[in-house]
Amino acid sequence: MSSISDYIERLKEKPLATSLIALSQSRDALSKLSDPNGVSAEVIERDISKISPELYAFIFRQAGLKSTYSVDEGLTSAITKLGFERVKRLIFFYIAYSNEVGANSSSFDREFVAQLWLLNFSLGSTAEHWANFRSQELGNEAFYLGMFQNIGISAFAQLEPSKHRALRDGKRKVPLAEKEKDVFGFNHYELGWEESHKLLK
Repeated sequence: MSSISDYIERLKEKPLATSLIALSQSRDALSKLSDPNGVSAEVIERDISKISPELYAFIFRQAGLKSTYSVDEGLTSAITKLGFERVKRLIFFYIAYSNEVGANSSSFDREFVAQLWLLNFSLGSTAEHWANFRSQELGNEAFYLGMFQNIGISAFAQLEPSKHRALRDGKRKVPLAEKEKDVFGFNHYELGWEESHKLLK
């Protein structure tokens, strides 16, 4: 039976690894964008990899803005409406989402990964909401931790596709994490934590 470290080593050749590398790079770049008055489309395009028109459209939708805005006007309006930290987190999420979805060749796999990342985003946003009652700094960290809660599912789905699909499609009476433990020796929470905690240092 393979160990967690064996699985992480094998992940280096899978789409999830590309997504995590992009996340790490973009998180570093975003952390330097601390002045909302100094951010512009030019700055974001220069400092953040994998930027795309789809990302701008995603941010505009989250802010309830029409697509007719120019990029600069839209970003300014989105920052005003959502707050600068929120816009940075939307960029961070979208880079993860689009990298991994785009790396999958079959429509079934793309749909599965898309739904999983949207679940991750919901978990991160919920965690952020409750943590913000304590402090904004805690809310920021809770968002990232919540968003990475299920990346172990992506890892299993890419490393053991047929086995893990059988577990997901099987009887629902037993929690997925328990079924994973029986088959692999550890579950997606444990696998995801080992990989994601390096990213969050």
